[in-house]
Order: sequence, then structure tokens, then C-alpha cells
Amino acid sequence: MLPIKWILQATSTSTLKAKLSLLKSLPKARMVDDIRKCMLCPNMCLHVCPVFDVERRLTVSPSIKSRLAYFSSGGERVGDAIWRCVPCNACKEACPMDISVNEALMDERSKLCELDEEPESVKLAFISHETLLKEVEGKFKDLGEKTGRLLYLPGCRTFEVPEVIEASLKILEHFEIDFAFRKVCCGAYLKELGYLRQFDEHRGREIEIFKEYDGIVSNCPHCVRVLSEDYGLKAIHLSQFLFGKLDELGRLGVNIGISAVYHDPCVLARGLGIVDEPRKILSAIGVELKEVGYSGRKTYCCGFGGIYAYIDSAMASRIAGERRNQLIESNTTIVTFCPVCKRALDAKDVSELIAESI
Repeated sequence: MLPIKWILQATSTSTLKAKLSLLKSLPKARMVDDIRKCMLCPNMCLHVCPVFDVERRLTVSPSIKSRLAYFSSGGERVGDAIWRCVPCNACKEACPMDISVNEALMDERSKLCELDEEPESVKLAFISHETLLKEVEGKFKDLGEKTGRLLYLPGCRTFEVPEVIEASLKILEHFEIDFAFRKVCCGAYLKELGYLRQFDEHRGREIEIFKEYDGIVSNCPHCVRVLSEDYGLKAIHLSQFLFGKLDELGRLGVNIGISAVYHDPCVLARGLGIVDEPRKILSAIGVELKEVGYSGRKTYCCGFGGIYAYIDSAMASRIAGERRNQLIESNTTIVTFCPVCKRALDAKDVSELIAESI
């Protein structure tokens, strides 16, 4: 195989057609992994990247981050650029080779973390989440007595919006669900930061707790995805639970009678494929939905998913501001089905609307 630097030099003056032809031939030849395929791409997903959208510098664009990740493996210092990413997978949605840049970067982050060469901002992000976990410890203590076979797992960052937990508890109790409540962390933040060894150790410990239950329901799309894909457990999002109760919701005769615009959380829509269910739930309780341009699998990130807000909260807030501007043009209530998105966009969670009506 030709050295990657030679390929970069050879394609630097090539036409777009020539670059695309090379990219399509590489997977067939099994010559390169996703990082190398991405770094050779002419940044075709640049137009959908929310991080580039607010930072406006090529250093944090998808293809350039992949180049930096490649050269960091050779000992080059690249700062925290390869951590400046959200798990929105907008790049994957636009990519002709179905590459998720954020997921491809995890191994490269891990190599630097193992060498203790991760940037200070990454270490501070780890500390920030650990602090959140400690703050969670003292909340909802009285629910530790519940011992049902279904585990209700809010997700660490759902504790930042306790009204969502209260609404979810009211819903589960209304449907007479025998559930358990425990403050267990899926460890998604460790994986995203690149602490993969620590994530594996965490998973090895926590999975024994999760296995005590027949299933898991969570408010957090990130938790559901990690528990399903990395733990191999039966985990569902609260929207899936409520969709299964759609007929019962309809029989309640609830008519909230508001107009709203629904924000599709990235991981819920793209990662879990849950797009129609929230809309049908909202319709069942009398919410008139107005759609915006960026919706469904083409949604736009709130900026606060994953680790980006810990790396640069100011830029994460700018992404949230951009998303709010897209949504408030319709002059309606913003509703969503993710506690992180709710907080970032100052929105209503669907669980709150239902809890207020039962």
C-alpha cells in the first residue's frame, strides 16, 4: 500500500471527480480504515457539521479532524481538535461511505489517553462528569426501595432536569408498572472521551447490576444506545414504552390543545431510528405539530450531547442558539424527547406534557 502522505500529495491537486473515484475504490481494496478514508475525502459532510458551523475553522471540520487523528498517532501534537465533536452523526448521514467521524475518532483518542497525552481540556471534561455523578448521589433517595423487574434508569444528565424524572415516575406509576430505580451509570462519557480501557472496566462491573432486571427503560437516548450496543442488554427509550401504550393514551381523552415544534434528538432519530413514535404520541394527546426544515433524520444538534459541552461550553451554547433560531421561527412551543436537548433548548419534554395530563 502507498504511504498515506503520498496519497495526500497526489490528490491535493486532483479534481473532485478523481478524489471520489479514489475513495470508492479504497474500501473494495480493503486498504484503509475509516479514519484514512475520511481524511482523503474532500470534506463532503462539512455543510452539515454543527461544530464547524459555529467554530468556523477547518481544524475542527470532519475530514481535517481525521487527518489530525492520523498524524497524532505518529506523535504529532494536535491539541483537542479531535475531541471537538458531537455524537450527532450528521456526517454519517451525509457520507457516501457511511462513516461516523465521532465514532472513528474514539480509537485515536484512546491511544492518546493511554499514553497520558490527552489535552488538559479532556482531563477537565472527565472531572466535570465525575462531579456530576457525585451530585446525583443524593437525589431521589426514597426510590431505592422500589424493586420491580423493570429498571427505570433516568441517565446521569437527566438529574440536571429533575422535572423529567418526576414526570417519568408519574407515567410509570399511572400505568401500574412494577419498576426499580437505581442510580447506575452506563459509562458513555468514558467511551466518548477515549478512556476505552476504563469504559470496559466500568462495563464489566455495571453489567452485573443491569443483568438483575428483565429490561431497562430510560429517558436518555445515549444510555439506551450504549446499553443496547455495548452491553447487549434489552433497553428501550421512554418514547418506545409510551408508543406501546398509544391506545391507552388515546382513551385518556387528553387534548392539550397547543401548537408545538418537535426537535428530534440526534441519537434518538439517527442512532435509534425513533422518528415517527414521538409524533404519534404527541398527536394522541392533542398536540398540533409544525415541522421545520431540519427534522427527522435530518435534524440539527442541540450542541450538548456527548462531551463537547464539557470541552467548550461556549461553543456548545452557540450550537444550541443556532438550533433554537431554527425552531422558534414557527413561534410555537419547542418539545423534545431527550433531557439534554430539553435543557439546551429550553424546551418541554414530551414526558412532562403527558404527566401534566394524567
